[in-house]
Amino acid sequence: MKEFLNYIPGFRSNKIWKKIIATIYYFIALLGLFDGIGMFLFLLGMPFIVFSIADVLKSRKGNKSSKTAIITLIISLVVTSTGFAMIEPAETNIADKEEPAAVEKAKEDGPEKVKKVEKEPEEPEEPKKETFQKSRDLKVHYIDVGQGDSILIQLPNGQTMLIDGGPGKHAQIVIDYLKEEKVEKIDYLVATHPHEDHIGGLPSVVNSFNIAKIYMPNKTHTTKAFEDLLLAIQNKDKKITIAKAGDLILDKEGLSVKILAPEENLNDNNLNNNSIALKLVYENNSFLFTGDIETAIEQSIVNKGYDIKSDVLKIAHHGSNTSTTNEFLNKADPKYAVITCGKGNQYGHPHQATIDRLEAKNIEIYRTDLDGIIIATSDGERITFEKKASTVKENAPPNTTSAQRKETTQKKSTKSDNKQSSSPTTSPSKESSERSEPKPPVTDNVEEVYITNTGSKYHRGSCGSLSKSKIPISLKEAKNRGYEPCKRCSPPQ
Repeated sequence: MKEFLNYIPGFRSNKIWKKIIATIYYFIALLGLFDGIGMFLFLLGMPFIVFSIADVLKSRKGNKSSKTAIITLIISLVVTSTGFAMIEPAETNIADKEEPAAVEKAKEDGPEKVKKVEKEPEEPEEPKKETFQKSRDLKVHYIDVGQGDSILIQLPNGQTMLIDGGPGKHAQIVIDYLKEEKVEKIDYLVATHPHEDHIGGLPSVVNSFNIAKIYMPNKTHTTKAFEDLLLAIQNKDKKITIAKAGDLILDKEGLSVKILAPEENLNDNNLNNNSIALKLVYENNSFLFTGDIETAIEQSIVNKGYDIKSDVLKIAHHGSNTSTTNEFLNKADPKYAVITCGKGNQYGHPHQATIDRLEAKNIEIYRTDLDGIIIATSDGERITFEKKASTVKENAPPNTTSAQRKETTQKKSTKSDNKQSSSPTTSPSKESSERSEPKPPVTDNVEEVYITNTGSKYHRGSCGSLSKSKIPISLKEAKNRGYEPCKRCSPPQ
């Protein structure tokens, strides 16, 4: 035993204190077994390396054989390296180390306890809206196309939107104006609804420009204007996106276009009520575009709780008294109103009742029949307006002030009332209806008349036979399709 101890570092000396230190050290090495065999081998081999190196140096200094010392050094290096390699690195994340054990324990106890130890799912963060690169101010051009709508929007991100294309007879006016404004591509084309005064010019627009996306309501029509538009879209191999309330056409940080109407699966045969209504927001300015929506849809938009507060409101249905209720105006609360209508139009648009409601709220009014082309420019904070001369040639009464227009309307109303009192064969209801929608000239073969879903005759807009359905159509188209004039209202022939 004594000879064996002479080979162990620390016990080769006769000094007691060295043996005591060696005993303590090897006892600590033995405790290393609790942390794994690797720690034990590492601690055990270290003294042998030190003393072997010392023996090699002494042997060479005394010119003695160092073979045994070198063998011992090699063995101790192998043992120490092996032990070091076997030592596992300490866990640095206690939570990560303990959690799997806790979950495993919970699984053994049953699914109810597993739920208790699972982490609560984190609420997903709302994705941040993309920003856009501003290349210009926002410009909204209310093009004068006579009795109809066509609105060019030059968005601040460099894109272009066109809402409607006016009647077919003024298609070239729209095309020329877009070219004058250096428009080469229409990124968003919106056909609000299939009435000729809104879509008649769009087939020519589609044929003349590069079109990206096309939005239309889920409503068809049998007029030639609607068929021509579908054919032009088909020839360009474009697809139609059905507009639905709540959808976003554009959604950037500080720039958005949202669809407010029509609601999906709207069951309303009135084409006006199927109009696409949009709200455009550019930083702190906003614009509302309403097509020809009437009272029922205005009320629906209000009831849905949409944010319709806007700086500029395009008055619906050319200023007809079928739209622009006080409740809708209170919610929109515009500073400016734009009315698109033709000079001396047969419908009497804008109706005086609509003008009165706007003036009562001190809303500044712009009209294409009086002002020509109206351009609203926004830098995101402030809106300015300018007017440009129109190229539309229509018969028009001289410009009058609002008060004069109101006085004229009252005189006409008084005259009609006097005529009614002296003519017992004319009913009050019929006379009132005809005042709000004057009869078209008998000799005008392209004026709009009306048909029903089931009848074989065409009518004036005031005819009582139109109580169930009222579909506008040109006189020429009505004749071509075999419709006969109604004997009750005597429309043009």
